[in-house]
Amino acid sequence: MTDIDNAIKTLETGLGDTPTNDIVFRGDTDKWISFANTLKLRYLLRMSNVTGDMAA
Repeated sequence: MTDIDNAIKTLETGLGDTPTNDIVFRGDTDKWISFANTLKLRYLLRMSNVTGDMAA
């Protein structure tokens, strides 16, 4: 989760390198940020079903 948050911050600030061969979103950082937020949502939804030691 921390890695995804850091990636989103990097994309928002524009300080990171823009990939030149991006065949998925063609370098559109807004789409990459949306994708990263979707990954976070999917992760949190999966973790909501976890109980016990794994939940910690």
